[in-house]
Amino acid sequence: MQDKLDFFIKSKRIPNIIFHGEPGSGKKKLLIDFIHKIYNYNKEDIQQYVMFINCAFGKGIRFIREELKHFAKTNIHGQFKSIVLFNAEKLTVDAQSALRRCIEQFNFNTRFFIVTDDKFKLLKPILSRFSEIYISSPKKNTVANDEFSLLMNQLTPNTIMQMATIMYERAFSAIDLENYVLHECTTQKYKWLMYYSKIKREFRNEMLLLYVLLYFYVFRTEISVNLFI
Repeated sequence: MQDKLDFFIKSKRIPNIIFHGEPGSGKKKLLIDFIHKIYNYNKEDIQQYVMFINCAFGKGIRFIREELKHFAKTNIHGQFKSIVLFNAEKLTVDAQSALRRCIEQFNFNTRFFIVTDDKFKLLKPILSRFSEIYISSPKKNTVANDEFSLLMNQLTPNTIMQMATIMYERAFSAIDLENYVLHECTTQKYKWLMYYSKIKREFRNEMLLLYVLLYFYVFRTEISVNLFI
């Protein structure tokens, strides 16, 4: 699997790719490592040429037609752009149809990468335009959870922005933070979860949402949820 991805890079013939498999199998980490290799670990290039989208947060046909299409059609010199869609199975049928048209229109300068737990929820015309990589689950389903826990252990009032940036760059999302909080043995988690449920659909910027949620996680004992309602 890794040899196959390395071959794509060495041959400079990178296709659109679907990474699919069970939750926690390491799909996101594999893709993020692949993206870093494509752009030679250059953070500036990654920020400029890569768009990360979490489709679990109400990304409908309007988002595909406007923001995704705008990013894909902007001019670049030399390097191709990459659009990464996490939880793509959450897209509506209309949004998937719009995505298919974007793939057809911008395939000359943009590569599309999809991460999904269930590829069969994607339209067949989309599947036909992608190479597929299946990631089987490890014996212990903790690849992503362990990495996220290590990052959370580094979270302090002074590292909130840094951790939000690192989590975003490593393809973690508010859903990963929600799962982390759910496993806490503290009554404070319910305060955070109530806050999360009220604001998650108000944000279209994934990294900003992560920052706000991490901030509230750190200071939740001091902040009233009513301030955000």
